[in-house]
Amino acid sequence: MSESPAITVMLDYTTPYAKFVDYTNRKEATEVEINQEIEERLVEGVSQETANKISKEVPEQNLDYVGYIDYMKRSYATKEDSAEKTGIFTSNTLNADIEETKNIKNMLQKARSNNSILWRGVISFDNDFLAQNGLYNPKTKKVDQVGIKKAIQKAMPNVISREKLSDSAFWWGNIHLNTDNVHVHIGISEIESARPTFFYEARHRKERKGKFEQKTLKGIKSQVYNALLKEKSRDQNLRKEQLLANLREKLLNKIGNQEVSKLDELERFYVEQALNHLPESKRLRYGSNAKDFQISKFFIDRYLERELEKSNDFEKYKVETEKLLEDRKQAYTKADNNDMQQFVDQRIDDLKERLGNRTLKYLKGIKPQDLLENQSNIEKFSKFNQRAIHTRDPEATLIHSEKMWKKLGYQIDKDKAKEIKVNVPVKNKSEQDKLGSKFKEEKFFDVRFVTANNRQNNLDLKMLTAMTKDDLNELIKISQGIAKTRPEDKKLRQEVGIFKYALKQKMLQERSRELGTIKKLLGNYQNPVESDKLFLNYKQQQIKELQELVKLQQTPKSKLSKNEQVKKLKLQNKYLDQVQVPIKKVDEKVYQNQVMLLTEERKLTRQVEDQSIFQIIKGEKETKNGYIDELDTKIGIITAKYKINHNNKLIKKSNNPDEKKQYRQENGKYFQDLKKSYQKLNPSEEKETNIDFEKLANSLKVENELRWDYPHDSTFRKKVSQKSDQQRHNHQLRIKGNFKPVSKDLAKGISLITRDDTTKKAQLLRQKARDDREEEKERSI
Repeated sequence: MSESPAITVMLDYTTPYAKFVDYTNRKEATEVEINQEIEERLVEGVSQETANKISKEVPEQNLDYVGYIDYMKRSYATKEDSAEKTGIFTSNTLNADIEETKNIKNMLQKARSNNSILWRGVISFDNDFLAQNGLYNPKTKKVDQVGIKKAIQKAMPNVISREKLSDSAFWWGNIHLNTDNVHVHIGISEIESARPTFFYEARHRKERKGKFEQKTLKGIKSQVYNALLKEKSRDQNLRKEQLLANLREKLLNKIGNQEVSKLDELERFYVEQALNHLPESKRLRYGSNAKDFQISKFFIDRYLERELEKSNDFEKYKVETEKLLEDRKQAYTKADNNDMQQFVDQRIDDLKERLGNRTLKYLKGIKPQDLLENQSNIEKFSKFNQRAIHTRDPEATLIHSEKMWKKLGYQIDKDKAKEIKVNVPVKNKSEQDKLGSKFKEEKFFDVRFVTANNRQNNLDLKMLTAMTKDDLNELIKISQGIAKTRPEDKKLRQEVGIFKYALKQKMLQERSRELGTIKKLLGNYQNPVESDKLFLNYKQQQIKELQELVKLQQTPKSKLSKNEQVKKLKLQNKYLDQVQVPIKKVDEKVYQNQVMLLTEERKLTRQVEDQSIFQIIKGEKETKNGYIDELDTKIGIITAKYKINHNNKLIKKSNNPDEKKQYRQENGKYFQDLKKSYQKLNPSEEKETNIDFEKLANSLKVENELRWDYPHDSTFRKKVSQKSDQQRHNHQLRIKGNFKPVSKDLAKGISLITRDDTTKKAQLLRQKARDDREEEKERSI
């Protein structure tokens, strides 16, 4: 099989002004002109080196207007041409006669006088491809010129249409056989040009737009390729294309015809948010990069992803696309560089753009009222209130007070509405005393009696936390970017805060599950020796307190009692993140407490005999010495931060330049210590982030104090988050076989993998360790 693509398309252009500009005193302008010629050449499927070779083999490719007209005067005949016929072919003939050739020359002269552009194209064919499809005989060197000419005749109308050339556009071609590969030269021009003009700075004049779209070249290649295929291959391709078209239409119809009432809870949320964030009074396409459209586009993407995940048709579309393009790869690229994925991705992206546009159309057809259909909140009321609701209005499904409906952007039709009196708690103590009760009656109204009126967006925290951390991070990034351009938009700033809060809650939910898993595993540890029991008890107490902390962090501050707030602060200080904690917060008290806790854990760790305990906590590769080294590293981090903070305070107080210089030099050393410590905790991450610590430390030499919050942990957390998402996607990882690696930072919440109830492997590992110790003792007797 040949390493060349089946078809190569190359196109450039020349203008009537070329070769007539005075460059006598402008050497640099000549260079600009030459460079521009290269830039204006479009190549599809071949290297620039090969393109240059083709240009040399096809003489017309390097002619300007004058040269072209002169070339047309000469005989275009080949060995097979008669006195009346030439090798030129056009849209009307396969072999133009002398008069037709003169007519082309005359049209070309008119085009030049009207300042039209001359496009010069070459279509080059791989001989193996032509041979496989019966268009070339390698032995006799005979080429089916008629077949090739007809294929190009079919493709050219689309070129003229796609580039919006005028009705006076004309083209001609000629086949070159005296080269290694068969080449067809194509000339295109317009008698009266329809191309737009622009001011070209380098030549100080207006010129017409000459460059064709890359899609135009790909279109030529695709059409000519399909036209030249054998009938059997062509029919197979047509069947595959039809299958793809059917799948595509099925997906588009599904997106465009989905009833809002049949959307699941998360889909409804995505649709609602996409609709609520759509810019007003703006015609949009999915491909728009308008900033105020990006949040809506984000939710459109999430909705599409969820819809496509549920459909086998999308997976089928991808598979069939890969099959089709694999069959046609010879037409697109070299055999030794078959990066077909970019072509597959392009087709998938094209489909997604169409789906996105269909979703936009779908959104615009949704009325706010539609989003309330089939929703119910009756079950959220007490049994007493539910009975009262059904007695007063048996058809009620979704009820709110008048104040809440107004907040949501709806107004009540009081002429038709049925009042439903519901007992609601009285929050204000003085009002309770006044009423003599903790409850009061309030009027509620069902959704049947409300209409949209300046509807407001309400973000559902439950739905936000159902999203992945990556999605929430992306949403925060997008909304922050828009907020910077609209500092006066208070609503948008509030949304950014809600998105951040949702991300925090998401992380706390995951941490809660992880802590529950490790607690369960440690609880299943059987018959520990006495020295191991002390360490296990310590870790179990640690897990218990971390679980309490997470629960307190998940509760809004307004709902915490004073005692709970004090407990939360105490636990936060105890289990702070040595890496993440800002330097300025590491005072003497924090420093001493952290060193004491870490030293105590290190002491208990040294007494542990069963290495499998560390495998349960940290992963299969963890060892006792590794665990101790990590504790020592954390002590080093908190010590360095404390010393930097202490020196910062001394710098602020001191008026002595020499003293300040000394403190800064010391801090430089401590920053280097931090660098080494971070590398120890996660060497691969340090390599990826590539932070210049010394440069950073020097840049922070301010007059009063050094400030530095190392961004290490954000990247680390991202990796943990990705891992956690993947684990949930794959359901539960089994403990059978091997222990799985987990996070290296216990203080960040002991990031663990999810395991099932199977403890057999853990028991076997512990039993093996005990047997080994007993055997060693017997040998020493």
